[in-house]
Amino acid sequence: MRRAGDMVKEALRANGMTQIELAEKIGKDQTLISRFISGQPVSDTTARSIAEVLNIDLDEFVRQLQVDRLERKKKSLRTQFKGVIEGGEVLSNEEESLIGHVGIEDVSNYIAIPLIDYVPLDSEKRWADNIRTYIVQGVNIDKDKAFAMKVGAEDMIDDKVEKGDIIVIDPTAEVLDDDRVLVVVGNRPKLKKIYRSGESIVFQSSGNSKEPVIVLSQKDDFKIIGKLMLCIKHFVD
Repeated sequence: MRRAGDMVKEALRANGMTQIELAEKIGKDQTLISRFISGQPVSDTTARSIAEVLNIDLDEFVRQLQVDRLERKKKSLRTQFKGVIEGGEVLSNEEESLIGHVGIEDVSNYIAIPLIDYVPLDSEKRWADNIRTYIVQGVNIDKDKAFAMKVGAEDMIDDKVEKGDIIVIDPTAEVLDDDRVLVVVGNRPKLKKIYRSGESIVFQSSGNSKEPVIVLSQKDDFKIIGKLMLCIKHFVD
């Protein structure tokens, strides 16, 4: 598989330049260049300097750096979740497509959370051994409690949330009025905006729901699972 280091190696050959010469031009040690070509990461600033000196197309270089960093993260997760992930794979092709595009400055700080296909009524429940892993980035969540799940039930479809989308729920996030929450009402999971009015709690749809408003009291049968933190759109070709 081609890596960003391979692009640098090819560009060095095309420019008739040695690793030592490249290192001098960007003000770094030659060993850094050697490690980068071998697959070790470098800072974004250093990567840009290398691309500029070697006349490497920056957009293509950035895309390859993203792929390289994701592959390193996947490798790390395979090790971390070796006894959990079936087949030794962290992400399927479909799941990789859901991550979306991120910029060169934004490819760090990935968080691995469970990807489940049911609503966890017990927030303290440990995830089963065969739970898949999902990677999110750029969202402030409790990495130990948050989870991702694919929208399937009609009651979970809401404004800009459709079947097949992946939602990220954080049970520990503070829930304020006008926040969207995953709530179970009478054993049915729903995505609704929440409002409090005295002893009543109002769950309201943001879209064209068959059940636009639900008014409950504290004594009614419902459970707020957590706050909706992120919705990842799943576009099918």
